[in-house]
Amino acid sequence: MLILENGNQKNLISEDLVQHLQLAATPHPDPYKLGCVQKGGPWLTISHRCAVNFAIGPFRDILVCDVTPLNCVDMLLRLLYQQA
Repeated sequence: MLILENGNQKNLISEDLVQHLQLAATPHPDPYKLGCVQKGGPWLTISHRCAVNFAIGPFRDILVCDVTPLNCVDMLLRLLYQQA
């Protein structure tokens, strides 16, 4: 699943979707930790990103997304925090 979230300005894509679409993931230039459910809760290290080409009608663009092991349900039901 691809998550475009304007509130915390993180564009995330699941590892499964990256593999399924055969997208090229590259090392993240500034890896960071992402936590779920509560601040200080279990942290995931975001260490890769990939470019996603998309189109909506005639509009076409490329979006760089951080690759996460979380699936859609995890992303939609939990609040995300970035560790400083």
